[in-house]
Amino acid sequence: MSPGSVYCWYPSKESIVDAVAEERHRHEREHLETALRAADPRTALTGFLDVYFTWLADPREQRRRRVGILVWAESLVSERMRPAVRAGIDQRGLAADAVRAGQAAGTIAAGVDPDTVTRLILAVIQGFILQQSRDPDLDPATYRRALDSLTP
Repeated sequence: MSPGSVYCWYPSKESIVDAVAEERHRHEREHLETALRAADPRTALTGFLDVYFTWLADPREQRRRRVGILVWAESLVSERMRPAVRAGIDQRGLAADAVRAGQAAGTIAAGVDPDTVTRLILAVIQGFILQQSRDPDLDPATYRRALDSLTP
Protein backbone atom coordinates (compact mmCIF):
# COMPACT_ATOMS: atom_id res chain seq x y z
CA MET A 1 0.00 0.00 0.00
CA SER A 2 1.44 3.36 -0.94
CA PRO A 3 1.37 6.27 1.54
CA GLY A 4 -0.94 8.22 -0.76
CA SER A 5 -3.53 5.46 -1.04
CA VAL A 6 -5.15 6.53 2.23
CA TYR A 7 -6.42 9.60 0.35
CA CYS A 8 -8.79 7.30 -1.58
CA TRP A 9 -10.85 7.22 1.65
CA TYR A 10 -9.95 10.60 3.16
CA PRO A 11 -9.73 13.83 1.16
CA SER A 12 -7.22 15.55 3.49
CA LYS A 13 -4.92 15.20 6.47
CA GLU A 14 -7.52 17.00 8.57
CA SER A 15 -10.22 14.46 7.69
CA ILE A 16 -7.87 11.64 8.76
CA VAL A 17 -7.27 13.43 12.06
CA ASP A 18 -11.01 13.93 12.50
CA ALA A 19 -11.66 10.21 11.95
CA VAL A 20 -8.91 9.16 14.39
CA ALA A 21 -10.10 11.66 17.01
CA GLU A 22 -13.73 10.61 16.59
CA GLU A 23 -12.84 6.96 17.13
CA ARG A 24 -10.80 7.71 20.27
CA HIS A 25 -13.49 9.99 21.66
CA ARG A 26 -16.07 7.25 21.08
CA HIS A 27 -13.95 4.83 23.12
CA GLU A 28 -13.43 7.42 25.85
CA ARG A 29 -17.15 8.12 26.03
CA GLU A 30 -17.93 4.38 26.22
CA HIS A 31 -15.44 3.99 29.09
CA LEU A 32 -16.92 6.98 30.91
CA GLU A 33 -20.55 5.96 30.38
CA THR A 34 -19.80 2.40 31.52
CA ALA A 35 -18.06 3.64 34.67
CA LEU A 36 -20.87 6.08 35.44
CA ARG A 37 -23.33 3.19 35.76
CA ALA A 38 -21.90 2.53 39.24
CA ALA A 39 -24.34 3.41 42.02
CA ASP A 40 -21.86 5.68 43.79
CA PRO A 41 -20.53 8.61 41.71
CA ARG A 42 -17.15 8.60 43.49
CA THR A 43 -16.77 4.89 42.70
CA ALA A 44 -17.79 5.65 39.11
CA LEU A 45 -15.06 8.26 38.68
CA THR A 46 -12.36 6.06 40.21
CA GLY A 47 -13.59 3.17 38.06
CA PHE A 48 -13.23 5.36 34.98
CA LEU A 49 -9.65 6.20 35.95
CA ASP A 50 -8.92 2.49 36.48
CA VAL A 51 -10.21 1.59 33.02
CA TYR A 52 -8.52 4.55 31.38
CA PHE A 53 -5.10 3.87 32.85
CA THR A 54 -5.43 0.18 31.95
CA TRP A 55 -6.18 1.30 28.38
CA LEU A 56 -3.03 3.43 28.43
CA ALA A 57 -0.98 0.34 29.28
CA ASP A 58 -1.72 -1.12 25.83
CA PRO A 59 1.33 -0.53 23.56
CA ARG A 60 -0.96 0.01 20.55
CA GLU A 61 -2.83 2.71 22.43
CA GLN A 62 0.47 4.29 23.44
CA ARG A 63 1.42 4.58 19.75
CA ARG A 64 -1.99 6.07 18.92
CA ARG A 65 -1.61 8.59 21.73
CA ARG A 66 1.62 9.87 20.23
CA VAL A 67 -0.44 10.90 17.20
CA GLY A 68 -2.94 12.46 19.60
CA ILE A 69 -0.20 14.62 21.08
CA LEU A 70 0.64 15.90 17.61
CA VAL A 71 -3.03 16.72 17.10
CA TRP A 72 -3.15 18.59 20.43
CA ALA A 73 -0.13 20.64 19.36
CA GLU A 74 -1.55 21.31 15.90
CA SER A 75 -4.87 22.43 17.40
CA LEU A 76 -3.07 25.29 19.13
CA VAL A 77 -2.30 26.90 15.77
CA SER A 78 -4.94 25.42 13.47
CA GLU A 79 -8.55 26.54 13.70
CA ARG A 80 -9.45 23.56 11.49
CA MET A 81 -8.01 21.01 13.98
CA ARG A 82 -9.36 22.65 17.13
CA PRO A 83 -12.89 21.15 17.01
CA ALA A 84 -11.52 17.59 16.94
CA VAL A 85 -9.66 18.22 20.20
CA ARG A 86 -12.50 20.21 21.74
CA ALA A 87 -14.96 17.35 21.16
CA GLY A 88 -12.95 15.08 23.45
CA ILE A 89 -12.48 17.69 26.14
CA ASP A 90 -16.19 18.54 26.11
CA GLN A 91 -17.00 15.03 27.38
CA ARG A 92 -16.06 16.39 30.80
CA GLY A 93 -19.71 17.36 31.17
CA LEU A 94 -20.61 13.74 31.94
CA ALA A 95 -17.96 13.58 34.64
CA ALA A 96 -19.03 16.95 36.06
CA ASP A 97 -22.58 15.61 36.40
CA ALA A 98 -21.16 12.65 38.34
CA VAL A 99 -19.26 15.03 40.64
CA ARG A 100 -22.48 16.96 41.29
CA ALA A 101 -24.31 13.71 42.06
CA GLY A 102 -21.51 12.72 44.44
CA GLN A 103 -21.77 16.08 46.14
CA ALA A 104 -25.52 15.64 46.54
CA ALA A 105 -24.95 12.13 47.97
CA GLY A 106 -22.22 13.38 50.31
CA THR A 107 -19.46 11.18 48.82
CA ILE A 108 -17.64 14.11 47.18
CA ALA A 109 -16.88 17.33 49.05
CA ALA A 110 -19.57 19.94 48.44
CA GLY A 111 -17.14 22.86 48.42
CA VAL A 112 -15.34 21.96 45.19
CA ASP A 113 -16.35 23.15 41.75
CA PRO A 114 -17.34 20.16 39.54
CA ASP A 115 -15.84 21.78 36.44
CA THR A 116 -12.52 22.27 38.24
CA VAL A 117 -12.52 18.66 39.44
CA THR A 118 -13.05 17.36 35.92
CA ARG A 119 -10.35 19.68 34.55
CA LEU A 120 -7.98 18.31 37.18
CA ILE A 121 -8.83 14.72 36.20
CA LEU A 122 -8.26 15.61 32.54
CA ALA A 123 -4.94 17.27 33.40
CA VAL A 124 -3.77 14.13 35.20
CA ILE A 125 -4.70 11.94 32.21
CA GLN A 126 -3.18 14.28 29.64
CA GLY A 127 -0.07 14.79 31.76
CA PHE A 128 0.44 11.05 32.01
CA ILE A 129 0.01 10.67 28.24
CA LEU A 130 2.66 13.32 27.63
CA GLN A 131 5.05 11.74 30.11
CA GLN A 132 4.46 8.26 28.73
CA SER A 133 5.23 9.48 25.20
CA ARG A 134 8.70 10.47 26.41
CA ASP A 135 9.13 7.47 28.71
CA PRO A 136 7.30 4.42 27.28
CA ASP A 137 8.32 2.35 30.33
CA LEU A 138 6.27 4.57 32.64
CA ASP A 139 3.84 2.22 34.37
CA PRO A 140 0.20 3.33 34.27
CA ALA A 141 -0.70 1.10 37.24
CA THR A 142 1.95 2.72 39.45
CA TYR A 143 0.79 6.16 38.37
CA ARG A 144 -2.82 5.21 39.08
CA ARG A 145 -1.96 3.93 42.59
CA ALA A 146 -0.08 7.15 43.31
CA LEU A 147 -3.15 9.10 42.26
CA ASP A 148 -5.25 7.13 44.75
CA SER A 149 -2.81 8.02 47.51
CA LEU A 150 -3.61 11.71 47.00
CA THR A 151 -7.31 11.37 47.81
CA PRO A 152 -8.91 10.18 51.04
